[in-house]
Amino acid sequence: MRISAGKVIDKGKATEEINAKEYILNLMNASFNGYITVTAEGNYGLEEGIIVFSEGKIVASSYNYFTFEKEFRAEEALKRSLNAFLNPRAIIDSYALESYQVQLFMTLNDDYLLKEGVGPENLTVPNSFSRDFENEVLHSSKEASGLSREALLKKYNLVMLSSPPSLSKGDKNESS
Repeated sequence: MRISAGKVIDKGKATEEINAKEYILNLMNASFNGYITVTAEGNYGLEEGIIVFSEGKIVASSYNYFTFEKEFRAEEALKRSLNAFLNPRAIIDSYALESYQVQLFMTLNDDYLLKEGVGPENLTVPNSFSRDFENEVLHSSKEASGLSREALLKKYNLVMLSSPPSLSKGDKNESS
């Protein structure tokens, strides 16, 4: 995701100190142009969500699981980002952008755009934090890694490399 740095509105604010829905609604009601980052400590490493606003509506989102090198975009990222707002081990940073900067972002990052903007009337913030998203990524990354080392070697007919060679007493390679 490519986005301008913006003007700092909030920096390092603990999610425990805020009501996520009220915080977002305040930005929406102020016709906010900019973005929020939510950086969370998950069970398996750092995660970061970005929510982009244009004229008070949420228009784009990204969510990264750095340990798993996995990124979600658009609607799926927004669900994860809103959930991360409720993680007690997270902080948020908010940055204001000029309207033209948001438009430039939207032009350069169309794969992060939501199908429909989210405003106060259709904002859905979970009631409590859930680790289900993180566990889903863990499960899918285990499936993606798939085969064990031995199974991969066998698959490519490299079975002889799967165990180290052994030296017999008669080998001439033994040192004297």
